This record gives sequence, structure tokens and C-alpha cells, in this order.
Amino acid sequence: MFNTCQAKDKQIVDKALAKPWQSTDKVLQGLWPCQCLLNTLNGLCETSLSSKLIFSKSLFYSPHTIIFNTSYYILIQYIMARLPNGFNGGMKGRIGNIVYYTNKWGNTVARTIGVKSGSKGGEFANQTATALITYLLKPVKPFIRIGFQNTPPGMEWNYHNYASSVNKLNAIKGTYPNQEVDYEKVMFAKGEMPLPANAQVALKDNEIEFTWDADLETAGNYSRDQVMVLAFFPQSMKAMFLTSGARRVEEREVLTLPRFTSSMVIETYLAFISDDRMLMSDSVYTGQLVWDKK
Repeated sequence: MFNTCQAKDKQIVDKALAKPWQSTDKVLQGLWPCQCLLNTLNGLCETSLSSKLIFSKSLFYSPHTIIFNTSYYILIQYIMARLPNGFNGGMKGRIGNIVYYTNKWGNTVARTIGVKSGSKGGEFANQTATALITYLLKPVKPFIRIGFQNTPPGMEWNYHNYASSVNKLNAIKGTYPNQEVDYEKVMFAKGEMPLPANAQVALKDNEIEFTWDADLETAGNYSRDQVMVLAFFPQSMKAMFLTSGARRVEEREVLTLPRFTSSMVIETYLAFISDDRMLMSDSVYTGQLVWDKK
């Protein structure tokens, strides 16, 4: 909700800019009387008030929400308006995106709900990144429940929090509003085991063949470690995977694809888990495949 009024002179605004948290009562009381548009009744009610009433602490509660533009108009965004005399007649309930109620001191209070006004580009970028990662992880929850089981010590995260944080930080490319998932940097597992050696993928008819080197000479690699493989389909936001695949020493695993009716892009990943299911490697991106109808 916004109210706009014209400042009396540049000096008053400069003082308010310097210490906006002190401006609600003292500095802004020097403003001219003004015409305020209150979105109280879903944009249908216009009310004339003097500036001294508008900016008095007895009327509005608006900490850290005073913003000034270069034309010396003052824009005040508030989340909660306290109305001691109830200019809406002590109204209760919801009108549009505003909820009215009486607090324990007997004051009528109006609160805006829903989408925040004046959100900055950074906030929208963050919201978009969160949404992209949420949709990415939704079809692979059984996989990441294992792949991100070893959450960082001292942090109250579950596997999903951990997977979301890692991918939101590393696997989003572009700037708002043109953000997208960077599938080469997506991780579906994270751990301390050595990375898979020479991991490769090939498409053979309706099968994806994963191969790797056992690399048993490397400390931390054991013959009975199991491979975990995943195929992600960005066009449909679906996935196929194995969480208990072949042993490391076998150096090969296969995923059988469904019968597609049109060309399909497939992003592929591979990781290892220890025989006791306690330790993980990071997942590695093994490449993009494109299935074409023959």
C-alpha cells in the first residue's frame, strides 16, 4: 500500500534521507498537507488527510519503509496501518489484499497480504531460482534422499534443503528474467568418496549405457561400491534412475528407456555409494543425449 506527498523543500528530504529511521515523526512533520490515495477498499476509497496525520506514529506503523525519489516525492510503503479511531468504522475481515482486525489494545489494524509491492529485481531473481530448483528436484526425490543424506554437520538441514542450496548456488545461469537451469552443473549427489573415473555414457537403441573405470588403486574406492545413475528429461521434467546399480568393479550399467513418440533430450549423471550405504561421491555430469524417433 502506498501514499504519496510532496515535500516542502529539499532540505527536509535530505534530512530524512540521512536518517530515515528517525523520520516518521520529527523530520516529516514539516511536509505540506497533501492528498493521499489509500488503497483501503481495494482501490475504491480516496481520503484527504494532512501530512502531520499521515506521518504521525499514532496512525501508521512503518519501520524501515520510507523511500525517496529524485523528484522529492515521498513514497511510503507500509505493511501494517494502525487506526486508533477506526476510519473504516472498526471493520473486521478481508477486502481485496487487506485484512482488518482489532488487536489486544482495542485498536483497528489493517494488514496487507499477498504479493509484496516494490520487490526488487534481486528478490524476483531469487524467487525464480528457487522455483527452478524446486521443479528440478521434485521428480528425483528418492535419488537425492540418498545422494544428499550426509548433510553438513552443525546445520539443521534435511536432504532436500541441502540439495536445493547446492544447486541454487551453482546450477542457475542467466540473469532475471532469463534464468534457467545449467544442467552441466546440476548435482544429484554430494559426498566425500572419490569422483567416478572416466565416466561415460552412450545411447544404444532404447538403452542408455553408463561406463566407468573401477580405479581400485585410488584410496576410498572399493569393488563392492554401487553405482547410482540418473537420466533427466528437461522437456517433460521427469526422470529415470537407479539407486542400487552395478558394483564398481563391473564398470557398466544400463537404463532402459520408455518408447518415446518424439525427439527427447536426456541429461545424464552418475555417482557411487559405498556398500554400507553410508558414504557418497559427488555426482558427475556424463553428458547430453538426444533420442530421435527412427
